[in-house]
Amino acid sequence: MELVILERAEEMTTALTDQKEVDFVPVFARPYPVSIFLELLGLPLDGMEDFIEIEENILQNSGDAQIAAIRQLRDYLAGQIDDRRRNRGDDLISFAVHAEVAGRPLTDDEVMGICVMMFIGGLDTVTSTLGYHFLHLARHPEEQQRLRNHPLLIPGAVEELLRVYNVVTTGRRATRDVEIAGVRIRAGDLLALPTTLASRDPNECPHASEVDLDRESAGHSAFGFGPHRCIGSHLARRELTAALTAWTTRLPMFRLKEATIPRSSGSGVIALESLPLVFL
Repeated sequence: MELVILERAEEMTTALTDQKEVDFVPVFARPYPVSIFLELLGLPLDGMEDFIEIEENILQNSGDAQIAAIRQLRDYLAGQIDDRRRNRGDDLISFAVHAEVAGRPLTDDEVMGICVMMFIGGLDTVTSTLGYHFLHLARHPEEQQRLRNHPLLIPGAVEELLRVYNVVTTGRRATRDVEIAGVRIRAGDLLALPTTLASRDPNECPHASEVDLDRESAGHSAFGFGPHRCIGSHLARRELTAALTAWTTRLPMFRLKEATIPRSSGSGVIALESLPLVFL
C-alpha cells in the first residue's frame, strides 16, 4: 500500500498549496490516516465523522458516554460482520470473519473483539502522532529545513519523533502486591502506564527527552512491546513517512500561528485538539 499512501498524502497536500494557514488536525492529521484505514476495513468514507465521534467517546470519555459509544460501535460492527458473512470482500473485516486459527473458525466474540480493536486502533493513534510530530517541526524550523534538504533522513526522523512523542497510555491490573519507588501497589489495582516514559528512559539513550535526528536507532515503545505490540505499526510508519515527505516537498515552510498555545487532551490516547499552522 506504500504507493497508495504516498499518493493520498500528496493529493491532500496539493489541495493546500493556495492556503496561507491551516488547522493541521481537522484538515490533514485526521482525514489522511482515517480515510486509508476505513478503506482497509471496507467501511464507507462518508461515515468518517460519525466513526471519529464514536472513537473519541470511547477513548476520551468515561461513564455513560463511553458505554453508549461502545454499544453503538458493537451494534454497527455486528451489522458489518453479518454482511461479510454473506458477501465476502477483500477488506480486513472480511478477513477476520472468514479466518481460521489452529484449524477452527474464529468465534463470534473473537471476530467482534478483533474488529473493535482494529477500529479503535486505526482511527486515532496516527492522527494523534501526526499532531505532535508536526508541532515539533513547526517549533524547530532548523530541523524542518534539514528534512527538506535531506529527505533520506525522514524515515529515521519518524523513529526519533515516535520515541519522544508517544501518545498511548496502556492500562494494566496488578496481579500481586508490590512496592515500587516507595509506592505500594496492591493486587487488583489498575495502573496507567504511559509508554512515553519508557521511551525517554535516560538509561536507554543520552539526553532522552530531546529530539536528535542523528540518533542511531534508539529503541522506543511507541508501538508497545511483547504480545501487545501494535499490529498496525508497519502501516503507521508508512503513513507518517509519507506525510512528512509530502509536506516537506510540496508545501513551503510552516510555523505555529502566533499567540497559539496548543492544548492536549485524552486518556488512553493523548492528542492535540487543534494545531494552527502558518505557511511562510
